[in-house]
Amino acid sequence: MSKVAVQKFSPADSTLSPRVTDIFEHIRQRAFDLFDQRGRTAGKDIDDWLNAEREMIFVPPSELVEEDMSIELRVAAPGFRADQLSVRASPGIIIVEGKADSKQERKEGKICFSELSRRDLLRQFIMPKEIDPEQVSASLQEGIVTIVANKATAVLPKPMASETAGQQKGKTSVA
Repeated sequence: MSKVAVQKFSPADSTLSPRVTDIFEHIRQRAFDLFDQRGRTAGKDIDDWLNAEREMIFVPPSELVEEDMSIELRVAAPGFRADQLSVRASPGIIIVEGKADSKQERKEGKICFSELSRRDLLRQFIMPKEIDPEQVSASLQEGIVTIVANKATAVLPKPMASETAGQQKGKTSVA
């Protein structure tokens, strides 16, 4: 099991990381290339954008499980090493990013077909309950990133009181 870096970020910070900005710029350029290849025919701009996004970003299958004290998130990251992944956490959001370049040098032979290319992993998860960004850990094992986030103390379940104020056992008050 390898540790994955976790960074805390503020949701008030509206600026995107330079890497995310770079990804969006590449998607924008690829969407324009697709538009250009179609003869610049209007009306398919959303399809061009979504196709470019699918080509550039790997959106992995994931699972989010809420437990009493924590939230566990499992994200498939096949082909990624721990040093190619990062996790960013705020009270309501976890972002998983990965950058891998799987281009391989070949000394012999001609590549006729290859789906092994650079693709960035980018996934944002909205938390069902607020978490404590200081209490988030992430690890990578067998191609699965496991992120455990402790819930913020304000949202932890409180023990039920056996008696409510103003009532005694066996007696009820009548107004």
